[in-house]
Amino acid sequence: MLAHNLHGVDIDPRCAQIAQLALWMRAQRAFRDFSLARVDRPQIRRSNIVIAEPLVADEQLTKEFVARLGDAELGQVFTALVAKLNLAGDLGLLLPVETFVRQTPESGKTGSLFVTPEERIRAALLRFVSEEGRTSTRRRLFADDAEQGVGLLSVAEKSFDVVLMNPPFGEPTKAGKKARNAHLATCDDDLGAAFMHASATRWARGGLTGVVSSSTLWFKHTLARWREQVLVGDGSAIALGAHLGGQVLDNAKVSAAAMVLAPAATVSNAVFFRCLRDNDKAAALCASIQERRRGIDRPPAFSVTIAELRAYRKSPLVYWISSSLRSDLTRYPALEGTGAEVRQGVACADDPRFVRAWWELPVERVGAGTDWLPFAKSSEYSPFWDDITWIIRWERDGREVRAYEKAYPKNTQYFGRPGVTFPARSYLGFNARAFPASCGFGHMGSVAFPLSGDAALLLGYLASRPLEYVLSFSNGGLQGDLRAFPNHYEVGQVGDVPWPDFGPEVARAIGALAQSAASAAMLLLRNDETTHQHRPSQALRSAKTLDDFIATELAEDERLVEAARSARASLDEMVSTSLGFKREDVDAMEKEFAECNAPTDGPWCPERPSLNNDLRKETARSLTSFAVGVAIGRFDVRRFAENVPRPSPLDTFDVVPTTLLKSPKPKDYPIDLPSMAMFVVDRTDPDLADRLLGDGLAQIWPNAAPDAVSQLCDALHVDHLSSYLSDPGVSGFYTDHARRYSKGRRRAPLYSWFGTASGSFGVLLMAPVATSDTLFILRNEILAPRLTRAERAAEAVRSEIGERSAVTRAALAATEALVTELREFAAELDRVIPLWVPNVDDGVVVNTAAFFRLIPHRDSRTKAEATWKELCGGDLDWSQLAMRFWPERVVPKCANDRSLAIAHGLEDVFWAEGTDGKHTARKTPTKSVDELVKERTSPAVKSALKSLLDAPVFAGRSVGRKAGPRKPASAAAEGDT
Repeated sequence: MLAHNLHGVDIDPRCAQIAQLALWMRAQRAFRDFSLARVDRPQIRRSNIVIAEPLVADEQLTKEFVARLGDAELGQVFTALVAKLNLAGDLGLLLPVETFVRQTPESGKTGSLFVTPEERIRAALLRFVSEEGRTSTRRRLFADDAEQGVGLLSVAEKSFDVVLMNPPFGEPTKAGKKARNAHLATCDDDLGAAFMHASATRWARGGLTGVVSSSTLWFKHTLARWREQVLVGDGSAIALGAHLGGQVLDNAKVSAAAMVLAPAATVSNAVFFRCLRDNDKAAALCASIQERRRGIDRPPAFSVTIAELRAYRKSPLVYWISSSLRSDLTRYPALEGTGAEVRQGVACADDPRFVRAWWELPVERVGAGTDWLPFAKSSEYSPFWDDITWIIRWERDGREVRAYEKAYPKNTQYFGRPGVTFPARSYLGFNARAFPASCGFGHMGSVAFPLSGDAALLLGYLASRPLEYVLSFSNGGLQGDLRAFPNHYEVGQVGDVPWPDFGPEVARAIGALAQSAASAAMLLLRNDETTHQHRPSQALRSAKTLDDFIATELAEDERLVEAARSARASLDEMVSTSLGFKREDVDAMEKEFAECNAPTDGPWCPERPSLNNDLRKETARSLTSFAVGVAIGRFDVRRFAENVPRPSPLDTFDVVPTTLLKSPKPKDYPIDLPSMAMFVVDRTDPDLADRLLGDGLAQIWPNAAPDAVSQLCDALHVDHLSSYLSDPGVSGFYTDHARRYSKGRRRAPLYSWFGTASGSFGVLLMAPVATSDTLFILRNEILAPRLTRAERAAEAVRSEIGERSAVTRAALAATEALVTELREFAAELDRVIPLWVPNVDDGVVVNTAAFFRLIPHRDSRTKAEATWKELCGGDLDWSQLAMRFWPERVVPKCANDRSLAIAHGLEDVFWAEGTDGKHTARKTPTKSVDELVKERTSPAVKSALKSLLDAPVFAGRSVGRKAGPRKPASAAAEGDT
């Protein structure tokens, strides 16, 4: 058996060795079972397990071996084999190895009729290794390598009764792609599909292939032609399939499937076992197989004809639906070209450079016709509506993005049109949401644009559960696996769903329901200050206590969720009827949805939050954040006495949230606003923050009893809000703020916190309105007077007459520590003020990077320092800050990178546009590099930069402070730090 019947190939030497050892051990066990004595057991000198790898790497020995063969014909065979097997490690048996040594004898010669080329090469290798009279290690290694290639040839020349494989999946290597392999050409360059295609070419008569691989092969729309050839084709077809789902193939994060292929002539029906949701997949599969053997035909086993599978749209193996539904759905035209145009958007390839959160820019810089455009991309599960969090740099129609060589700006002609957007990947299932007018979109947030102009009808259709169910036929299931893989929703998949002919009344009803559900979903974001849907809260205005407010908002959330679900239920009924669902199809769909995972948090979580201390604390954090925004001039308290119109999901997107304060210093404003949008946090003067926040809270929560500040302090378990605001640890305000203003992978806090290392004194600075004067004002108008007061307080304690008590000594130590911290803060400000010229286009992360020593919050300081290292290393040379600090490095790059030249206003200097609209580098720039560098170099900046790079870090360190027991106000006033 080992010598003649079992053969194997792997690209991993370790796997090959393990397989060889396993076969040897099984043979020994068989000998033992047959009571065969050791002396009588045949020796197993080698197995037919070979490694697919390049034949040899020693060119000199290759030439020497060929020269000593004494057989020109065989030398040509070996040389050709060496050359052809260069890609063996990339493609394995996808290479037609057996064709490399086929030869036609010259006229008049018969060749070696009874000795195959591989046998002759093996014999020559043995002679070559030992011909010097002793074994040469170099020659032995050469012979071992060559032996693997010859063994691969030997396997490739055979035909097999059964082929078993667990092939690689996904794309091949770059070298493998360039090889233009015939098997890869059939299957969109998917390795798993290519190996299955190749396996049928190696069958003996009546052969079979057993495969464990990704179930993507069964469903992916780009593999339709391959499925029609291999899985439901005329030559081969699937006979058995086990749909296993995630957590099957070790650590591979894919949905797995096992299958058996057979000659198509022998297969009329295929049997499938659906074990996606079973925890013990092996037990479920075995139990279902046993039932089939007993003649019991029921799920999770399904039998379907190959003809039915072949007939369905693009031939996904939709084995679990009824024959009537499979047939009915093929009658409708595809959505693409009939009901909508489904398009993928811009892949800018460098989000930190080109994409920001909307709050990082002043609102007047965002919107159609400005430098930044609202931009939809992938986001969390949020059916019907999700806020447009992102903006993309789109000055002059995205000129800089288009010039970036790695970017792929597709379908920008669709920017501005309303439609329906959806994330390209989701664990919890397809969730379509409204895409308003006046926005752009990315490659991970594709959009379907209605051909009829009725975006509401399209939203209702794509957001319905019957459509999601039909779309799941191209993924194999409604959801991915949270521990393994997401579902993918490509534009081709969505574009291929059926588009029924909705009657006018049905279309209007579906559109109205979609608008209603989307409006409800928008209102669910009303208390989230990071969204454009943030609205004045009438519930807060009328509430007396925090519990009153929470209870009212929980009830409103419940009402809105129920309204959206009710609208969706009506949508589901209309859409399922329009698609021809029968009762059995609706029941099967509902069963599938019932087995799905629900969101674990957020408004769509089925477990509604209850009024408890955790919710009180989270609400208090939210209201404190909002109060800081009011006090600093972010939000307009006057809007909270108004009734705001209900939002519309598909109209022009309003880039200015209702609650935003549009004028920095409005007349007759009810509260005083701080200079330069800086909010002072002073732990030793706790009444300051309480008073500033209390003034704002009195406007938005006028009926609070007792006062609003006291209620928030109770919920946060602090004595004063300043204790919460100045806490640099995980329980403090800034940790919550950084989390609140982090979306996706981008961390973009609205406020920059600069202060002493412990957080005892500092300011929250609203980043989008910061100017070059901001730190100067902080140093001279805020910090200097505070430092003077602290120094006087310390001197007063020192000059007290009489023996110092323990209390006095502790007060002196605390006061002197504060003075030291304030002096360090002042010294650091003096060092960096010459460097501070913030540019909002760079983003808050880059703008604060050089000033990481000023940040008390440990995690934020660490991230700022990491960004600073990227700046110093030249990774962020697109930023204005990089040009300001290192023009000698950035300017020359602009000569070779047009996108950088555009970013720094040097495009016309280094680049010229031809008559064909293409740009080429100027042979002679309009201004020399040296001249440009000189213009942009400031001795003062260079001196300050050197001082910054050489400076030590603060002596103090921020540490996590847990809010301890309440202390009397007098203790805090005495300098409790």
